[in-house]
Order: sequence, then structure tokens, then C-alpha cells
Amino acid sequence: MRDLWNYLEDVVRIFVEGTVAGEIAAAPLLEERDGYLGGITLVIRYHDGSILHTFLSADCAGEYVVWADYSFHYQDAEARTRFRFDNAPHHPELPTFPDHMHVGPKSGERLYPFGPPTLRHVVALVEWHIANPGRLWEPGTLA
Repeated sequence: MRDLWNYLEDVVRIFVEGTVAGEIAAAPLLEERDGYLGGITLVIRYHDGSILHTFLSADCAGEYVVWADYSFHYQDAEARTRFRFDNAPHHPELPTFPDHMHVGPKSGERLYPFGPPTLRHVVALVEWHIANPGRLWEPGTLA
């Protein structure tokens, strides 16, 4: 069992202290339902102007933290979507339903069965996009 506040502090730290450090663009919105259930809404801005929008609803009451709902939406400085991980139940055809990943802007979006990701995977993908401006991630690009 993990304390909710400690877990949410870890989430913020992982996104801010990655290899490509980010900064909090707006005060995080924290919600606590009890000592173990709650969530965070967080916006991180990176040095190239890109932004990661995070929404995470966490249950820390068990042996492992469970994400009831999540969305990690990353966009470049021009507000074009680069990727989004989420578990919205709108793609039942995918083998990882409801977990999946969107890559690219809405007009040319590709959908992949994926997830849920780890926080460090999200950070690695942000770092990949910053190191590869203008390119879109393809499966197999990250280890």
C-alpha cells in the first residue's frame, strides 16, 4: 500500500526531472478521495515549447498502484499532437482495450494497441520527440 500524496509527488518529479527537464506550466490539480484514492492533472512545458498534459486517477490501496483512468497527451510547440496514451473505452477492436496509443495529429492519426505505459516510457517518448523534431514515433523506435 502506498500513500497517495507520495505517489503523486513521484509522478511530478519523474516528469520534471527527466533527461530533458520540464517545468510545471500551471499549478497541478490534486484530488484526494481518501488517503489512497485520488488523481492529478498536470501540465509540463519543455524547453522546445512542447507540452505534456497529464490526467491520472490512481488507486494506491493495494500492493500495486492501479490507474483507473489516464491520459498522457503530448503536443509540439505549434499544438500539434505527437502522441497520446489513454484508456478511454472507444476502441474495443484493439487487443489491449481499453488501453491504446494515438500517434500524430488528428488528420493523420495512427492508432496502436499499447498500454498502459509506464511513467518512464512516457518521459522517454517525450525525450525522443524533442531529440527528433518534426518526426513521429514509430513502433520499435524505443527499446
